Amino acid sequence: MNKKQTAKLTHDIYELKEGLINRQIGILYQWNTGETEMRWLIPPTSFEGGHIMKVPIVACGAKATQAAGAA
Repeated sequence: MNKKQTAKLTHDIYELKEGLINRQIGILYQWNTGETEMRWLIPPTSFEGGHIMKVPIVACGAKATQAAGAA
């Protein structure tokens, strides 16, 4: 069994109210084990439930490559 050692950002998580994006509530990570986990950006108790939306995180360009440490 693999241990959790590294994680990559995969999605931003947004709260939807009345069909509109209200606020970003978290970030979804995928661990090297394949398991996914959400990091809350708000107090979880302030989320009243309802609809959420995942938006893929896409990095592009030289700055993203440099930020990732690959440059």
